[in-house]
Amino acid sequence: MISKHPRTEVSKTKQLVLDFPKLDENLEPLLPTPAIEDVSTTLSRWEYWPERQMCVVGEAGAGKTRILRKWAEDTGAAYVTGLDLGRADIDEVSNLSLKALVVDNADLCENGASLLAAMNLCKNRGAFLLFSGSTDPSSWNMSPLDLQSRLSALPVVKIASLDEKTFKIRLVSACKSRFMKLPEASADYLTLRLGRSYTVIDQIVEKLEQVADGKALNKKTAGKALKALEQQFDTD
Repeated sequence: MISKHPRTEVSKTKQLVLDFPKLDENLEPLLPTPAIEDVSTTLSRWEYWPERQMCVVGEAGAGKTRILRKWAEDTGAAYVTGLDLGRADIDEVSNLSLKALVVDNADLCENGASLLAAMNLCKNRGAFLLFSGSTDPSSWNMSPLDLQSRLSALPVVKIASLDEKTFKIRLVSACKSRFMKLPEASADYLTLRLGRSYTVIDQIVEKLEQVADGKALNKKTAGKALKALEQQFDTD
């Protein structure tokens, strides 16, 4: 969760470089798990968004960036991060030419005026606007007040909390991305014993890779990885 604190103007600006994503064909696709079902449906019906705006909310590691970059590729939208937008010159933002804009991690934008300029630009030009953030935009506590009012009115779709099925699917997929095959018995073993968060998935996969050292990921190996992760937590 991000801390709630007023955002201030930043004095140093840099040229804003927009990305028009093309996803790596070798990258594992984001699996259609129950957690992203509502998000996938909402983004597929983007022509019907209220005021042509939407915000995807989800915890770190939930797949927001992959989802937003895929939507940008499908729709021809320009993509920028909240950090880069916040460092850009406001006049430059106000004069962009685009039909749709994605602002990923918009809650990390350090200059509320730039974010407001982007919202005004899209509204004035009838362009579609897609934000993402770790929490509901009504909690971002940004200035000026007009910006926070606009953020609070944004329609929101949330990536659901990890259920058992989604956790297991993401765990197996994360192992596959590192060229490791996680047998179902080992996946079940870990799913029942790990706290359900996307961060934990990355952590246990790293331990599995270390412990296995190229060997099969059987339940014994899974147990060793789990113990190594618990020891790490104890020392942190």
